[in-house]
Order: sequence, then structure tokens, then C-alpha cells
Amino acid sequence: METIKAKRLWMALAAGVAALVMALTLVGCGPSDEEAIKKAVDSEMGVIVNPDEETINTLAEEASAGSDGALSTMGIDSTELVKSWIDGFAYEVGEITVNGDTATAAVNVTCKQLGPVLTTWQTNFEANAQSKGFTTMDEIYAYAGQTIMEELNAAQQTTTAVTLELEKDGSNWVVSQGSANETALMNAMIGEY
Repeated sequence: METIKAKRLWMALAAGVAALVMALTLVGCGPSDEEAIKKAVDSEMGVIVNPDEETINTLAEEASAGSDGALSTMGIDSTELVKSWIDGFAYEVGEITVNGDTATAAVNVTCKQLGPVLTTWQTNFEANAQSKGFTTMDEIYAYAGQTIMEELNAAQQTTTAVTLELEKDGSNWVVSQGSANETALMNAMIGEY
């Protein structure tokens, strides 16, 4: 599997998750702006912490579409890939800063970062695949899929500090739908690559 295709797969999957998280409409209510902002962030991030079947299916579809057929070729079930990736996903809201009708929330995101997983997999795959004596491309692709899932299943979570932007919508606070939030979440979920 080419590195460029692998990068596109991980980027598409992370973008899908970030887009899903950012696409939800949030309503915050409470006695203070800080509490309303925390509730808005909780509503947004909770979708990944405790995903329902619809969320898993949406993310799996994003992964399949973003892989351009690579997951299928390697025998990777996109649903299992998503479940493994978001297993252990957590977050903690820290300092909240309100500035009129805008705000920021410092959030520590804990998850399996796909970049390091893919980097480790690629190094190990290149070192081991030739010694396996494969005779067909199907065998190589199957081995690639198997070892990618092994790396992802064994990956440890990493905590990354991100800053989310929020805005006031009437009397409610919502997580902004801008690219800054999507980029921040993608960076947390992908990591160094």
C-alpha cells in the first residue's frame, strides 16, 4: 500500500470524525456562560466518547469512502477499524475564556493517534513482509490489513491539548463550525505523521 494512499485514508477518517463532531447543533443552558460552554463542549465531544450505532456507521462509511477501496482490498472491516480507533476516547474541559459573544475552551483530548499508529505499522510492515514469503498481492494486502488492525488495537491513547472556539447563538453557546476547530481536533486525533 502506498504511503500517500495510507495518509489519505487516515486524513479522511479523521476529517470525517471531526466533521461529525462539529456538525451537531448544540444548545447550552445554565446559570453562567462557563457552565453553558462546558455543556456545549460535552454535547459535542460526548458523541465520540459514547457513540451510538448511527455514529459508528457514519464514521465507518467515512472511512470506507476515504480509503478509495484500500480497506476492502486489505480485508479491513471499516466498522471494526472505527471501533478500535475510538476505543478509550476521552476529553477533559479546562479553562474557559469568554469574550463577549465568543469564547474558547481548553480541552485535553485523549485518543489513539492515527499518525503514530500508521508510522509504526509501516516500519514493521516493511521489515517483516519480505520475510513472509508471500507469492501474491492478495497475501500481501491481507497481511497489511491484519497488521494495521493489530497496531491499532494495541495502540495507547495520547493526550493532546486543543483550544475549541465557541460562539453565542442567541442566548445559547455552540461550538463554532469553523475550520479552526476541525483542524484542532484532527491534529489531536492524527498526531505527528
